[in-house]
Amino acid sequence: MPQQFLVTEGDTAHSIRCTIVEGTGTLETPHLSAARTNIAGHFVATGVNTDDVTVNGTYSRSGAHTLTTRNAVRTLDCALAVEVIDLVGPRGSRRDLAQKVSGIITGLYTATVTFERGALYRERDVERDVVIVIEDGEALITVNGATYAGNVQTGYVVRG
Repeated sequence: MPQQFLVTEGDTAHSIRCTIVEGTGTLETPHLSAARTNIAGHFVATGVNTDDVTVNGTYSRSGAHTLTTRNAVRTLDCALAVEVIDLVGPRGSRRDLAQKVSGIITGLYTATVTFERGALYRERDVERDVVIVIEDGEALITVNGATYAGNVQTGYVVRG
């Protein structure tokens, strides 16, 4: 039986379930079109009544990007599926949040890239395994065996 409010009869909710049933989005500019399709996700946050909240779940999306120039068209049909494993962060204060988050995200990115220029047509399939380990404000991002370090707060790659 779901709890209607965060606090009911003096007891606080212990977990929250969130489901992204479906979603789409588009971006259109004179030279670029991007569409997100088949967006879905399911997440469970546990320990929401404690100082540390833990999130586990899955997220997936697919889409297409087309870049058009005067002489060429590049199209990317892609899909991403990830699993969030024990992503832990503080409940309450968000001060220095990037330093307080830890966990693992694993996934698979696949795409078909096509390039057309006049009579020239090329096609390439891409598949990338991704593992992201987050700890102490840093994200170690491993893509097909190559590891890069990113700053969680800024999103910048700091070494790789």
